[in-house]
Amino acid sequence: MVRGYVDDAIDGFSGNQEVISFAHHEIHAGDGFVVCSTATLGNGGTRTVTFTTPIEGEMHLLISARASKEAHLELIEDVIVSTSSGFYQLAQNRNRNSSNVSKASNVVDGSVALGSVAIDATLSMAGVVIFEEHFGSGQKAGGEVRDNNEWNLKTGGQYQVKMESEAVSNDTQICLNWYEHRRSLE
Repeated sequence: MVRGYVDDAIDGFSGNQEVISFAHHEIHAGDGFVVCSTATLGNGGTRTVTFTTPIEGEMHLLISARASKEAHLELIEDVIVSTSSGFYQLAQNRNRNSSNVSKASNVVDGSVALGSVAIDATLSMAGVVIFEEHFGSGQKAGGEVRDNNEWNLKTGGQYQVKMESEAVSNDTQICLNWYEHRRSLE
């Protein structure tokens, strides 16, 4: 028998080898994280999630966004945040048995711990829109197929994900789901 990855996991029912994706493996390794933010927005209202990527390793990001009515989503690179704006939210480790903390951080001030993002931070420099998507009316979702929608973000980069409502009483949600690849491939 040829030795495979880790333990040659075999399904007891089918006898087939069990295989998981690399992104799924990163969750098991304790390097997968998630932040979700919901808001009911008025016409022209925004919800933003702003963060700095780790300076060591790579952050592979998947954005999942929903809106009950029309909305516009942007991923913005090289933003600069005004000091003391917005509020903070901690990223949750997707492996609930792991004590690993994300190396991502909010960009508002250096005194805030790693593993947090800024919600509704005010920008002093807007940055460059590198991705945008428009949702139509009705419950819409976007950005959930990893191979087509994963972003390998710049190391130490500053980013903002921005949802802008184009209708009143618009129930919105932004979820950032990422893993931090900390091991060298070389």
